[in-house]
Amino acid sequence: LDKAPSTMLDCESDLTHHYDHPCLSSWEAQTTTSRGIVLLRIDSLKNDAPGFAAALVPMLQHGVTDLLRLRASKPRQMTLDQAPVTLFLKTILWIHLNCTTIDPTLGKEIARHGSHVQLVKLIRQDPSVLVLDEAEQDSIMELQEVSCRIAALGVFPEPWNPFTIEDLRHRLPLVFHAKPILSDFIGVKAGESVHVSVTNESRELAPQTVLIHQITDRQSAQEDVGF
Repeated sequence: LDKAPSTMLDCESDLTHHYDHPCLSSWEAQTTTSRGIVLLRIDSLKNDAPGFAAALVPMLQHGVTDLLRLRASKPRQMTLDQAPVTLFLKTILWIHLNCTTIDPTLGKEIARHGSHVQLVKLIRQDPSVLVLDEAEQDSIMELQEVSCRIAALGVFPEPWNPFTIEDLRHRLPLVFHAKPILSDFIGVKAGESVHVSVTNESRELAPQTVLIHQITDRQSAQEDVGF
């Protein structure tokens, strides 16, 4: 791939032969912080796009399918630990883990889009009974470890039941744009004119975007989930 995809979902194309997708590096960076994940969720629903889970899960599915196909092929052209699909899957799984750990709302969306079906396939592999060398077994076990960490963070396996695009939009955080009040105006009465000098400090008081997660759990008589 010699250019960035025009949309997020363009990254799904031709997964059988290409694993070096331009979107992966940006996803890795964005999914390390709560704010980055929220902005990614918002961006993934622009222009009627179906959301981040719809982009990530097909990649995971193709990666798992290709890995299992490579493992079963005889003779193999390369070992599993050196295969590009293995590194590709590690990246996808770590993105999945970060999303589920930092933003459980997105984690549930990914799970309900079918990611747990693929995780089960990886977890059920038994490296000890497969004809693999030690390095290959370690690679499989590393993928299984990350898969199990994802599974331990909530209901597993989550049944396949994707959210609608409308539901995904309703689950987005509330966005507020806050603009600070300059200290020069504090205590000034209406009608009075004040000369405000632009200092380095006031230049730094740029408008900020505040993101507030919405409650997605249902409230019961036993548990107050907020409002």
